[in-house]
Amino acid sequence: MDDRVAAVVKSRKSARGRKKLDRAVLCEHVSAVPVNERENHRKIQQASNTSSYLVQQLIKEGYMRRALRQTRPLLTASHRVARLKFAVNHVKLNGDGQYYFDPMFDVVHIDEKWFYVKKIGQRVYVLTGKDGTPLEEAPVQYVQSKRHIKKVMFLCAVARPRGDWDGKIGLWPVVETYITQRWSVNRPAGVEEIKPVSMNRTLARRMLVTDVIPAIKAKWPQDQKATLIRIQQDNARPHVLEEDAEVLAAGRADGWNIRLKNQPAQSPDLNCLDLGYLCSIQSLQSHTSPRTTEDLIKEVELTFAETTAETLNKTFLTLQLVMKEIMTNEGRNNYRLPHIHKDKLINAGQLPTTLMCDAEILFSAHSAIAMLSVEQICAEQLRAAQPRPVSCAGQRPSPPQLIPQHQPSLLPSAFATSDLDPFLL
Repeated sequence: MDDRVAAVVKSRKSARGRKKLDRAVLCEHVSAVPVNERENHRKIQQASNTSSYLVQQLIKEGYMRRALRQTRPLLTASHRVARLKFAVNHVKLNGDGQYYFDPMFDVVHIDEKWFYVKKIGQRVYVLTGKDGTPLEEAPVQYVQSKRHIKKVMFLCAVARPRGDWDGKIGLWPVVETYITQRWSVNRPAGVEEIKPVSMNRTLARRMLVTDVIPAIKAKWPQDQKATLIRIQQDNARPHVLEEDAEVLAAGRADGWNIRLKNQPAQSPDLNCLDLGYLCSIQSLQSHTSPRTTEDLIKEVELTFAETTAETLNKTFLTLQLVMKEIMTNEGRNNYRLPHIHKDKLINAGQLPTTLMCDAEILFSAHSAIAMLSVEQICAEQLRAAQPRPVSCAGQRPSPPQLIPQHQPSLLPSAFATSDLDPFLL
């Protein structure tokens, strides 16, 4: 018995079955399919001649991932030039010889956003009944029509937080009051109610004169009263023009200097409200359950009051990061939103007020402005050189000749950006 030797037999179970397909070969089949056609597993399976199981395995093993196809504004050469000039004009030379972004303590950002009583397609988590837990069904909400869900537009105005001021100017619902003419099961006739309306130029002018500008004067630090305060808005058609007489008079009253300026066209990423602050308000408001328009207005105003100044300050820093990406990508908007881990910097007490801009990025931005300006002029000349309609005499007029013009260099010798005002372009 003691002379026996135990024999160890290795199991050959792992060598059985079909061999695992090479993932590199599968990825080559998938890469042959255009990205725009890879919308779901079935389309990938049919176009790449693979099985649905293999597609799921590629995702599970990390060879593929689900991505969102974003829709962004279409930019022309003139749009890119305006975006680059806007970003370049916010870069200032510091005393230490370094370039930093303007902290934007003299700018008020305003914008509008719709808020809804009910959210369509909201994702929830239900219990499946496993391990003895009760089975739950997905809730269903019933509406008469998705087009008739109650909604209210709000006009929001914020500035950069500083000191003991949170930077919140105000949040106003875009509504009108009216007297009910008929009796219904909800209310009798002759009762005053509010009605949500869309923004137009007359209403925008009235809200600026009666709401926004008085709120700025009431909440702005009084020691900075003499400085120029710029109200930045997108140049949508319903908005007021920059040189509107009533807005200028209201901004200059009582010794103030408040002016209305437009941001570059097709550039919602240059407004901190569009960058994420309004979305943070909507995220907090989604936890409530309003039923009427009045309830929705109260909940949104309460959510605006609960939003912290820290969130607003981080959004202004994100705006500086966006301007840096705009200069790096020659005015395009196909960049990925940058992150600098602001929460970690806040916990460490190292969150900066303004970010540094490399001189190389600033130089490349000036070069892109010069190049795009030449392309824009050439495009305008080509449009002017297109054949005109036949004249009455039956002869086609000759197109104008393309005369090359000398373009002055737009590259400053020492990156002096003080001559370019971002709001005077």
